Amino acid sequence: MQALETYLDFALDAKKRRRLLAATGTPLLVCTFVEDAARVLLRWDEQKRYLVSIMRIPAYVAMILLLASATVQLTSAALIVRPRHYGPSRVKAACYALIGFICVQPFMYGQHADADFLCRSFTVIGGLLLLVWSEKDHQRRREDTGLPQDLSDVSSDRLQLVG
Repeated sequence: MQALETYLDFALDAKKRRRLLAATGTPLLVCTFVEDAARVLLRWDEQKRYLVSIMRIPAYVAMILLLASATVQLTSAALIVRPRHYGPSRVKAACYALIGFICVQPFMYGQHADADFLCRSFTVIGGLLLLVWSEKDHQRRREDTGLPQDLSDVSSDRLQLVG
C-alpha cells in the first residue's frame, strides 16, 4: 500500500493533477446541462404537461420556455467545450447564460422553496464562476507581454471567492 501511494504521488505531481482536473472538470460540469437539455427534448410532452397543468403556465409560454431552456443549455455547453480557436469571451458569455438559466429554473419548475435543489444549483453556479475565473486567468496569461505587472486583480479574487 505504501508503494502504491508513493507511486501515485510521484506519477501525479501537482502540475499533472491540475491538468487532469482542468481536462475532466469542465466536461463533467457541462454534462449536467447536456443531460438536462436532452431530458427536456426527449420527454417533451411530460415536461409541457407539468408546466401547463401543475405550474399553470399557458401552453405557448411553456413551449417557449422549454425551447429556450434546451437551446440555452446546448448552445452554452457547446461554447464551453469549444475548440481552442474560440476566444475565452465566448466561454464567459456561455457561463453567464447558464447562470441565468439556473436562476430562472427553480421558478419555472416550482422548486424555489426546495432547499436541496437550491443548494445543488448554488454548487453548479460556483463551478461556473470558477470556470469564468479560469478563463479570465488563461486570457491574462496569453496577453502577458513579459513585462512586470501587478498580479493582484481584486475582481478575479472576488470571483474566485464567490465560486
